[in-house]
Amino acid sequence: MGSTCPKTRSGYDYEMNVLLHCKRHGIPLVEVPIQTVYLDEHNSASHFYSLRDSWKVLKMLLKFASVSLISFALDYGLFLLLSTATQQFAYGLLYSNVAARLGSGFFNYQLNRTLVFHSKENQRKTLVEYLLLATGILLANNGILSLFAYGLSLPLWLASC
Repeated sequence: MGSTCPKTRSGYDYEMNVLLHCKRHGIPLVEVPIQTVYLDEHNSASHFYSLRDSWKVLKMLLKFASVSLISFALDYGLFLLLSTATQQFAYGLLYSNVAARLGSGFFNYQLNRTLVFHSKENQRKTLVEYLLLATGILLANNGILSLFAYGLSLPLWLASC
């Protein structure tokens, strides 16, 4: 890996850093079985500090979950606000849903890219991939939302959950 190797070179969070590094740089991974060797019955040579090392490993997952939760709140708030403003229009529900998803999706993409994954990949490439995935989810979401709001006559605040 040379000079492009992740900054953390030891510790229990190293594996997570290497996996993310390989993903970012398109380095293929190969699973190789290895034998686990302990120096003694109690593995006394291990320097695993339960709280500190677990926190290092879980920190990225917590950041990702936090960004997702904030994005959900933004999406839900935008949708309710926009749907109230566009309820008199023929396609107000559709417009509100698309606009809310665009706003929260861009927010989610940027925060995950910069704060969670610290991505250095070509932004155009990752944005196109993200948009393709988001478009598929948005189409499915609009169908389900229409079914709940119009077909089942659920209140909009409930149908959009």
